[in-house]
Amino acid sequence: MTEGVFCLTSALVLGLSLSLNTSPTPTPTPRRPPSRVGSAANRGAHLGLDRSAQTPVPRPTPPPKSKSSPSGARKSPTPTPSKTAKSPTPSSTPTPQKEISPAAQSSPTPSVESKSVPPAPTPSPSPSISPVSRPTKIELTFTKFEPQHGSLGDRDYRSARLSYRISVPDRMEFPTINFTVETSSGKLFERVFVLPAGSAFVDPGDNTERTVALDPVQRDDWAEVYAKTGHATFSWSIEGQSGGRTEMPVKKPWP
Repeated sequence: MTEGVFCLTSALVLGLSLSLNTSPTPTPTPRRPPSRVGSAANRGAHLGLDRSAQTPVPRPTPPPKSKSSPSGARKSPTPTPSKTAKSPTPSSTPTPQKEISPAAQSSPTPSVESKSVPPAPTPSPSPSISPVSRPTKIELTFTKFEPQHGSLGDRDYRSARLSYRISVPDRMEFPTINFTVETSSGKLFERVFVLPAGSAFVDPGDNTERTVALDPVQRDDWAEVYAKTGHATFSWSIEGQSGGRTEMPVKKPWP
């Protein structure tokens, strides 16, 4: 009887120590009612079963639930911008620009001091030039004369030259013109100017100046008459058409 009680007590002590060693945490495990253990042991003792070899399997203890701290349950306050934060500068916002017309976009006109400007002189109207009337017949005008130089037969001799312009009413073949220079004592110079037929024409409004050489007339007293003459009559004539004459110096150039 005493040995059975001792064995039962040893088994209880051994099971208690094993249960204490296998617990993972120092959390105290709830104690079983001794009455149940004692009743089981008594049942085992009465039944004659050896409980020393059987090790009671400890029940796993649930891990303690961590209580949420009141501070953790609270939501972290939303960070508010500090008062020192700079507000966006006004320059970042585009400023609306006024619409400018193309004329205003041109280069600015520099300011010029107002000065009194004298009025521009009014140009006088130029006299109107009346159109040249077409002649009704052939007309010839002397323009220039160069007297002869030296005497006929000399090395430096140069014949007299007479320049003129001719006007015609219609286009025509250049006519044959007879030029003479004479005094009261007779002729001094003469030249019949003729061109080959169909070689030249003259048109209305032609202002070309033409020059012809005058030949001295063959006479015995020519040198004596020429030496006494200061002015002579210059004449022109076109056979079957018209003619004209004017008195001019014969030993001096003109005009």
